[in-house]
Amino acid sequence: MGKRRAPRIPEQVSARILGLDQSGKAFSVPVKTLDISHSGARLTGATPVGTGETIGLEVNGRKGRFLVVWVARKGSKAEGQLGVKNLDPKTVIWTVALVSCVAPVLS
Repeated sequence: MGKRRAPRIPEQVSARILGLDQSGKAFSVPVKTLDISHSGARLTGATPVGTGETIGLEVNGRKGRFLVVWVARKGSKAEGQLGVKNLDPKTVIWTVALVSCVAPVLS
């Protein structure tokens, strides 16, 4: 299992991915988040995207650019899911508060 840069928060939020298909035609597909973090999200829904593609992700009118870092294999338990990484960490599209996990300082 990989190391996470930020803790994941289980949060189901309606969202929309935006992009261009292989023929250059624009698409907009509704998805839902399964979990979110400062650095990305895990999404579920029918998605016409592949690993390595840059997409737009819109939540309640807020938009950000994300890199598709993985797409679940067809027939797998996670089929229909994909993981995305925020390409501009200064842009926050989530409407819920994300709390960082910081270890307490012991004196």
